[in-house]
This record gives sequence, C-alpha cells and structure tokens, in this order.
Amino acid sequence: SKIIVYEAPLTNAGGIDVLQKIADDNRAKQVSISWGLGENQTDAPSLNAENASLMQMAMQGQSCFIASGDSGAYTDGATLSTADPASQPFATAVGGTTLSVTRPGGSYASETTWADPTPDARSSFGSGGGGGISKIWPLPDYQRGVGLSTTQRNVPDVSLDADPNTGYAIYYAGQWFPVGGTSVAAPLWAAFAALANQQRVKNGQAVLGFANPLIYEIGNSKNYAAGFHDIADNSTNLYYHATTGYDNAT
Repeated sequence: SKIIVYEAPLTNAGGIDVLQKIADDNRAKQVSISWGLGENQTDAPSLNAENASLMQMAMQGQSCFIASGDSGAYTDGATLSTADPASQPFATAVGGTTLSVTRPGGSYASETTWADPTPDARSSFGSGGGGGISKIWPLPDYQRGVGLSTTQRNVPDVSLDADPNTGYAIYYAGQWFPVGGTSVAAPLWAAFAALANQQRVKNGQAVLGFANPLIYEIGNSKNYAAGFHDIADNSTNLYYHATTGYDNAT
C-alpha cells in the first residue's frame, strides 16, 4: 500500500545511519538499496556496522536486495572487486543481464550476461553486472557447494535485466528516458518480494524474510528451471563466465 523512502547524506556515516534506521523501524519487509563502493574502498568500521544492521534485518524477517554495481567484475574501476554492501552475507546481491524478447508481443526470448566493454566514467573496463569473489566475507552456509570460491562469499545471488539498451522506460520532466543498471534490477527484485509477501500474508504465512537460503535451496533443487532462467552461454561480466548452474557473472 505504500513505498517508504529513506534518505541520508552521501557519506559513510549517512550510509550506516540509514541502514540502521531501516532496521530499527522494521516497517519495510522488503528493501532495495542502489548505492555502494568497492569493498576495498570501504573502511572496516563501516563494513562491520553495515553487517550488524543487515543481520538485524535478516533476523526480523526483512528482505534486502542490493545492487551489485554496474562495472562488471571491476567495481573499483581498476581491479577484480565486488561491491559493498552488496557483498555483505546478509544481503541479496542483484546482478545484471541483457534481455531479449519476441516481437511483436514482448514475451521472454532469452537472456545473456550484461557487459559492454566500452570504457566509461566508472571504469576503463566498461560496464556490466557486478559479480565476483568477496575479499572480506567468508563463504556463507547457503553458498556451500556453489560458486568459484569455496572459501569466500560469491556475488551476485540473483540477476535481472539491467542493460540500458534493453532496460526500462521512465517518464521524467515531460520526457521518456531509457534506464538500466543494477540500481533498477534491485528495486524490481524487492517489488517481486513485496508481491510474494502480500500473497503469503493473505494465506496466513510468514513473510519471505532473508531470501538467500531459499534462493539457493531452489537453485540446488530439481525445480530450478521452474523458478529461474539459467544463463549458461559462456558470456561474461567482463571477466567471470556464465555457466550451468550458479556462476559469478549472473
């Protein structure tokens, strides 16, 4: 029935305060966040404070979907790196794809990893869905048996269309604009969670809560193809390849 918007100064302290406010309010049962930096660009006190807030959200039954970044495997613009807070173990990191649909009709045709090697302001490597291996967080239990790393957190957890060329139309200041990025994919995942929670409450069930354990349970089950499209065409997010099952590209 409502969208709650939280705003804070664009500083380390602002990011920490807004996360804690969302957790303390415990009003939004599904949350999306579209800001971040490379893990190596975030100091340890900030990482730990974010972790405490996200853990609190998970314990309270809040789902938190966080954009994994738009620089492919090079979040810091220079090295193989993942984005904070998307790589936090109590976050659901949302990566990016390029979507193809049928014409006319617009029904699903196929997807591939979003990657554009054209250098941009963020990175000389180009743009694409964020993904890779955390240098901070150890492998969470829900990722055991999947991902390139068997010791560190793998990113992303899920993906959605994020390519600006196949993305979404928004109307602003009297004009239509095409937009993309994982900053669009993350709130759409939160919107899916809102619809699921609405139905669960109607059925007398508990809300979804922290999504990752269930996502990986589905991913490792025989019903995987009924719940997800598996991108396995060897496309990359400028480094990591899309393979059968879980991968660090999508």
